Amino acid sequence: MSDHNDAQDYTANGPTDVGFRTGGDGTGITKGVAATGNEIGVHGTGLGVEGTSTEVIGVFGDSIVGIGVKGVSISQQGVLGISDTEDGVSGLSGSGTGVSGESKSGVGVQGSSSGNDGIVGTSSADRKSGVFGDHTDTTRETFGVSGRSQSPLGAGISGFSDVGYGGYFRGARAPLRLQPAATIGPPRTGTHQAGEFFVDANGDLFYCRSGEPRSGEWFHIVLGLPVDP
Repeated sequence: MSDHNDAQDYTANGPTDVGFRTGGDGTGITKGVAATGNEIGVHGTGLGVEGTSTEVIGVFGDSIVGIGVKGVSISQQGVLGISDTEDGVSGLSGSGTGVSGESKSGVGVQGSSSGNDGIVGTSSADRKSGVFGDHTDTTRETFGVSGRSQSPLGAGISGFSDVGYGGYFRGARAPLRLQPAATIGPPRTGTHQAGEFFVDANGDLFYCRSGEPRSGEWFHIVLGLPVDP
């Protein structure tokens, strides 16, 4: 196949199940396919066969010792997966990480869904996490995992278990810290529910036993004598 200055359409029908093949063991080819386009460099479509259960893949990357698929971008997402009905990006590993994302200035892994969870992580390994976040900057106040909710009745992070603890915390400095508010005393406005804890600007701890009246029935948790340093 010779080079062309103008764009060309080619149909590749190989003698095997691969329509287009380059190189192989011992050929010395560094890049099997290098394609450049103003909008899309490589576009793959898996049409599938109706009535069969064969897995249909648009683009498949396979590596024996390296990375199966790698996406790099200077200004946008390195890898973007979109699906109307299934997972946008699905990663599976026998011993490593299913999906790993790294960013120097943006978000390592971002998931968005209008009908289900944005990101789902599953692990069956002993004492491992379904989703793990790691922040390596040791010079500032940072967070391994951060969650945010836009709903006034929602929560930034939610944890639950049908058989164990809803939340488990461990820290060398302290297992848990509640950030003090800028006001004195418990909340006097807004809708509150039983089970809330609140720390005011003085460091006093309050507990909401009931959501009635509307601003909640708050009790001051009286602390004992301070511990000598």
